[in-house]
Amino acid sequence: MLFTSIPMVLLLASSGRLAGQLAPVDPHLRQGIVFLNQKQQDRAIVAFKKAVAAKPNSAEAHLLLGQAYLAKRAPELVAEAKAEFQQARELNPGLAQAGFYIAKIDLDLGRLASAEAEISRSLQVAPGASYLVALLAEVRRQQGKPRDAVELVTKALAADPNALPALSFRAQAYWDLGDEEKALADLRRLLAASAASTDAYLLLGTIHLAGGRLDEAESALRKVTQEGPNPAASLKLAAVLRQRKRLADALRELEKVEEAPQLSSAYYERLAADAACERGLILEEQGNRAAAKEAFTKAIEFDPEHAEALRRLKAYR
Repeated sequence: MLFTSIPMVLLLASSGRLAGQLAPVDPHLRQGIVFLNQKQQDRAIVAFKKAVAAKPNSAEAHLLLGQAYLAKRAPELVAEAKAEFQQARELNPGLAQAGFYIAKIDLDLGRLASAEAEISRSLQVAPGASYLVALLAEVRRQQGKPRDAVELVTKALAADPNALPALSFRAQAYWDLGDEEKALADLRRLLAASAASTDAYLLLGTIHLAGGRLDEAESALRKVTQEGPNPAASLKLAAVLRQRKRLADALRELEKVEEAPQLSSAYYERLAADAACERGLILEEQGNRAAAKEAFTKAIEFDPEHAEALRRLKAYR
């Protein structure tokens, strides 16, 4: 059982750049893009559906409708979004952006082989495209090859200096390598350029939390949750609040993780395990050892190799 929502696809440029590149003449598409950039996702969906109805063979209309579905951050719409991207690519095999979104969805669901295959396919029609190379870097990072990821993002930025949001991928790779200084440097470049995504703020909060900088961690994580439900950010925020001894607030934040839609992937299994372990830590702080033990046991059910939960359970033997 899993508790999260699909992360929003990271746009490798300022809001609407990919959409803007399409230069649509259809008034419904133009209107939908305006709504999408204004974060009025429901109105954007309506406009793009009208465009699809008027021109069912418009690859651009299907692409933008899929993007609007993803902007809703609703797990139940992810399958519909992917179907729109697949339809867009079928109508226009040269539309590499559609492959980018398909790959990102697969990546978010932990389907690394599928994501890599989609990226390779898209690179055949858009050789060297920075947003595809950067996404491939994230695949490499999740495959346990952070150094390769750093090299790929650096290559993408050299080809397209405007692809600053790709820095979020490199920052994560640096963090995996234990280089906090370089990770923070990339994140600060994103913030300075107003190009930081929720993923970037989540990483920023994670780094500050690990360094014990609780004010900075809470500030970054709340920027994520203000954009909409984000179980991963709520989980980190619960840890911040626990360390601040605001245990009731921590439990309320943790409930947002546990109440999120249930999906199925290795990534979300780990998230569920982390949430159960965090609940155990909070319950220990409250002095409720029996309930804490139960929570740690639940974490092990999700992830039998969860190091922190295993370590905590040893104290109960």
